[in-house]
Amino acid sequence: MSKALASKFLGLVIVSGLLHGSSSLYLHLSPQHLWQLIYHTPTVYYQLQQNLTINPEELTKQQLKALLTLQESRFLQEQLTRLIKQKDFARAELYLSQTWQSASKPQQQTLLNLMIEHHAISLIEQVKVEFSAPVTKKALTLLNMSLGKSLDKSAATLAEPFLLLGRDSVSYPEGCHYTLSLYANNYDGVRALNRLREAYQRQPEPKSKAFCLSPPIYLAEQLACSTKQGFAYCQLPSGNSLPKSDFKLLMANEGNANVLHSTMTLSLNSNYDTFVHELMHFFGFEDEYPVPESKAKWLCASEGIKAPNLYVGHTPPNGWSPSRTCQFGQLPSFKPVSSFTLLEYQSAILPKSYRRMWLKLLHQDFQYVEGRVKSAE
Repeated sequence: MSKALASKFLGLVIVSGLLHGSSSLYLHLSPQHLWQLIYHTPTVYYQLQQNLTINPEELTKQQLKALLTLQESRFLQEQLTRLIKQKDFARAELYLSQTWQSASKPQQQTLLNLMIEHHAISLIEQVKVEFSAPVTKKALTLLNMSLGKSLDKSAATLAEPFLLLGRDSVSYPEGCHYTLSLYANNYDGVRALNRLREAYQRQPEPKSKAFCLSPPIYLAEQLACSTKQGFAYCQLPSGNSLPKSDFKLLMANEGNANVLHSTMTLSLNSNYDTFVHELMHFFGFEDEYPVPESKAKWLCASEGIKAPNLYVGHTPPNGWSPSRTCQFGQLPSFKPVSSFTLLEYQSAILPKSYRRMWLKLLHQDFQYVEGRVKSAE
């Protein structure tokens, strides 16, 4: 049957059904043909309800699209649910406006829980502001953290673990070589730190318990972050309120990663390789890509071993290969291996020889290590 004939046939069936007003006229049609009728004229659905069992959650994308034209609450809510799960929050806002007030209290709670699960901050704010609807403590905590606002001690626990100064204590497992406390000023930062923490627990470098990482500590406005010459920069609050640790990791929204003394600063787009790269700077390892001219001016001005992976001068140790570190400096530079490493390209591997050097440095006095790290990017 051609498309034209099929269309005429569907039209005749629909007209016949509308004239007689009976769903029994459709009993001989298969579900596939019934859906073809709905696609052609969605309002015929009302006469087919007895012939079709419809669960909104089981509808195909095409089926739901056809039924959305009817503006029925259950179909609109299903579309809203799907958009939230797809994290298409911009489109979801329209469907939230259409469905929230007609939804029952249990349905509203289900939607709110879904927003929390998928971190739909804009939708939670819409519920709170547009509908003046009460939100759960968990939703309010998430909303406030996303905006970088301070929390009181009764703030709810979220799926992403975090610590709150004055409420939660920081503890580390026994047997840690060094401790690293993590700080964020918004919820995105907390999530980013948790991802890095989980990645480190799966693949610790240079060995297990070389570093023990705290859960993210949420500081809100107390952690002021910005960028300086393209690098991420954060200022911790003064005083003795912060837990003691050997090193600190601060999470900014944007900017290039860097280390200064015992403090590392990352941004939201920093991945695990960047994190390990910066960890190595704590122990004096130097970048193997060209350092800025301002740094090369003093780093590459005299001969000698400047870092575990950097010799500057004309007579390198046996087996060392040219590196790009001092490309903008007075003297040439060399590194222990000929291949690319994590300190030059973060997609490269960490050579076994570098891991051995790092392990050796783990057992040196901390003050000696800290004194070697001035500034690295």
